Amino acid sequence: MALPLACSHKSTGESYYKRHREARRTYQSLYSTVKRQAGRRKISKRARGIKESDIRNELTGRSRSYIDSLSYRSREREPGRTDAMAVKEGQLFARCSDAESEVRDTNPDLWIPSYIERLQTILAEQLSEAHSFVAGKSDHGDNRGGNDSECLQRVHAHRRLVAGVHQEIEIIGQGVEARSLAVMDRAFVLQGCRLNKIAFRSLYGF
Repeated sequence: MALPLACSHKSTGESYYKRHREARRTYQSLYSTVKRQAGRRKISKRARGIKESDIRNELTGRSRSYIDSLSYRSREREPGRTDAMAVKEGQLFARCSDAESEVRDTNPDLWIPSYIERLQTILAEQLSEAHSFVAGKSDHGDNRGGNDSECLQRVHAHRRLVAGVHQEIEIIGQGVEARSLAVMDRAFVLQGCRLNKIAFRSLYGF
């Protein structure tokens, strides 16, 4: 994961960035090469995203060797992501980053299972908040505040928060290498990647 907007513990945030600094540098170099090779011919965003992904995989000698069930292969940005969503997602990312730093410090050899346990707790909290809002929206409609469009936007904001934690559990569960590839792909919902709502609804029902 990457780019928190805020972090409650500066030192843990800094140590997290140091661990991934080389990956970010590699990504920047790879990004420039991929853009250059993809060319400037006018094609759809989806087609360009797939083309760039294929070029990136060819350059690195890797296929997309991790499972990611909630974002699009094209790595499109979320068109309806508001500033408020970005702030909430940044805060959630910071919380996950802090949890990772804590378990790494406590148990550096076997930190991933402990980290996943912490993430599952965070996921349960996000789901509880989402279900409460969705239930209230169904019962009270606009009385929850805002018109139908605003309520739908807030539901989607909850989806993205749930999806962000789900995605981190799914990818880190496949190992550090898998997550490094996902970072290079800019695959994370909490980075602004577009959420696959059909896949999300099949898992969570809203």
